[in-house]
Amino acid sequence: MKTIILIGAGRSGSTVVCRSLAAHPKIVFGGETDFLAARLWNELWGNRFWFHWGLKSESGATSVVSRRDGISRINLRGETDLEIDEAVLREARMRAALAVRRALETIFEIRTRGREGEPAVWGFKELWNGSSLHRYAWEPYDEIFPGSVWVHLVRNPWIYVQSVSQWNRRPLREANLGYELAEWMRIVDYSRERKATGHYFEIRFEDVLTDPRSTLGPIFAAAGLEWDGRVLEPLQKPIMRSEARKGVVVTGNLTKDEARGVVDGIPGFREICRDLNYPVEPELADFFRTYEPSIQPSGWVMPSANKAALDRGAESLPMRNGS
Repeated sequence: MKTIILIGAGRSGSTVVCRSLAAHPKIVFGGETDFLAARLWNELWGNRFWFHWGLKSESGATSVVSRRDGISRINLRGETDLEIDEAVLREARMRAALAVRRALETIFEIRTRGREGEPAVWGFKELWNGSSLHRYAWEPYDEIFPGSVWVHLVRNPWIYVQSVSQWNRRPLREANLGYELAEWMRIVDYSRERKATGHYFEIRFEDVLTDPRSTLGPIFAAAGLEWDGRVLEPLQKPIMRSEARKGVVVTGNLTKDEARGVVDGIPGFREICRDLNYPVEPELADFFRTYEPSIQPSGWVMPSANKAALDRGAESLPMRNGS
């Protein structure tokens, strides 16, 4: 069964994209797994006690910890001074990878959740990898899900930081603005390492909304699927309200000059923005209005200045959905 893995920063529209992918009748697509595959791999292969125990048993050694024959030694928590046939190691690694994959398919009941028989593709999202808080290696996924289609979702960084501010209930100041923009850039850089797989698609959330077929169509094709118009339906349903309310509390205002100074302190940020065709600074003076504290993040209120810009069709702020 083919696998699609959605990566990138959170607060970038991933819920909308996941729902769109899941709307395809041949796809079962879930949410975040909190890097369950990587964590299981670390337990099963990073600490492969079971593998070394098997070698010890076959060797006929009497020591609980190791075998000593004057030439080599097996340590049950790691290979030490031991030549292991590469074919043996590779076969054990494949068994471990298959065990993790089967565990995940069983836990998430993948094969029984298809709407039109057994699904042809399943997937999930692994967000925030590459940030200062999450740094899981990508390589285990190549073992567990060989030939996966990698979808790297990116979003206008200025919309992203505003969404993060809203979600965290924390107004944007110079210090945390710099931190969040740097995090966005770290995640973009780390996600782009998946280009090496040859099955990598970097898509902008803005393009998913404005030209979904051209943006998502190649992903379906890479997974061996035909286009299905039902994937468009979730794109018409906002996840967060875009209607302004009375009484919105302005808890943080940054000037464009202050924002520009923050950007100056993040090497490479402008280059990534230009590469992705995003503005290198916010285009509205009061861009950093934040939230109405009496509501939950899922009931997000778009700042009126941004709402007005959208109503005018401002290209730099095309968001009408969020995640």
